[in-house]
Amino acid sequence: MIAGLGVLWLLFLPVTTRATMSIARSWTPGRRRLLSDFRRGLNRDEIELLYQPQIRSNDGSVRGFEALVRWRRDGKLHTPDTFLPVVEGTALMTDLSDRVIELATAQLAAWRRGGHRPRVSINLSAQDLEDDTLAERIKAALTRHQLPSDQLTIEVTETAILNDTECAQHLLTEISALGVQIAVDDFGTGHSSISRLHQFPIDEVKIDRSFVTPTDAQTRTYLKAIIRFTQALGLRVVAEGIEEEETLTFLRDLACDIAQGYHIGRPLPAGQIQDWLSHNTPLNATTPNPTPTRHDRAPITS
Repeated sequence: MIAGLGVLWLLFLPVTTRATMSIARSWTPGRRRLLSDFRRGLNRDEIELLYQPQIRSNDGSVRGFEALVRWRRDGKLHTPDTFLPVVEGTALMTDLSDRVIELATAQLAAWRRGGHRPRVSINLSAQDLEDDTLAERIKAALTRHQLPSDQLTIEVTETAILNDTECAQHLLTEISALGVQIAVDDFGTGHSSISRLHQFPIDEVKIDRSFVTPTDAQTRTYLKAIIRFTQALGLRVVAEGIEEEETLTFLRDLACDIAQGYHIGRPLPAGQIQDWLSHNTPLNATTPNPTPTRHDRAPITS
């Protein structure tokens, strides 16, 4: 009787529910293997960072780099889309974020010893913004490597910020108080507005490539409006996804602050950055930011 009821229950399950259960059953073994491999990868120092250059649009000088995480698995570098969807939501996400923070700050310290003082931005997830220990962990890394905090920028998506507004605002305020810069990544792809984000301690906005790459008049008009309004709020503007000189020229004419993309430089291992710099404008620690930030803070130094 019980078995018969079980069969009836299964038959009356919505088709979509049964399909979801089937997918979950087939996905679980692969997911578990990936998480197990990733845990071993963390322990074996298989997590690496590549660095994509960012330049000041007005003069082409090097402003810094965005650190992009990679997993060297079986001798090949894997991009985040192959592992982050599985890692996010697990305790390994915190471990990964700590590794990225450590690698980035250690590299900043190495460049600093070599006479260069670029900024480096790192990406954090929505899960990171729910961890009330995040600010202390960032502070510890900066102190450990004796870095001025304003050399580090954290990038968070607008979706992550608005996922839990109260928690995100508290954490970002703590991080901002350290002197660490805060950028909103992929702006334009969510459902927020700059005016809504303005309640957070944000220093810069990164315009998503989907608004930078197209050359049609409507998109260009929208891009121009974003840049002007964002700068009117005292925020810097970073345009990413620049793949040709014409786009860079257009952004320069609009007085966009920072430019990033394959046309400027592809992501490189830290060991190749010095060669890249030798063919580009040297890093200049005394060059001011094109647009002053609205946050006047004393950065942590040691």
